[in-house]
Amino acid sequence: MNRALNALVGSALAFALSTSCGAPDTHESVTTEAIGCMTELAALLDGVTDKASALAAKPNLEALTAKMKDLAARTESLGEPDAETKQQLEQRFQEAMADTSLMQSLMRLATVPEALEVLDDVMQQLNSDG
Repeated sequence: MNRALNALVGSALAFALSTSCGAPDTHESVTTEAIGCMTELAALLDGVTDKASALAAKPNLEALTAKMKDLAARTESLGEPDAETKQQLEQRFQEAMADTSLMQSLMRLATVPEALEVLDDVMQQLNSDG
């Protein structure tokens, strides 16, 4: 499962540049929405402390996974941003992720085997969507 957690974290930036909702998608709006998704993911995972809380969080995590998958599909149509835009968005995403507890939540979750068992399929979906 540690490999799955590493893959999720490693693919977060790629997801951010490959993901948005409402007005026409732009690289900026995609990054903003991806940051929101990662922040929401961190908040959901922060609440998972045992099997019962994992079961309670699972429907919300599944909905977020679907949202992220849709976001990734919409982003694909944008193509690659120019080099300068890509660099700016990567920096923005990295700064935003430094302000979230996502990495800490993932590391803590790795120490709760009964929660990982419940959430394994969701975590695998998140990894494959990144």
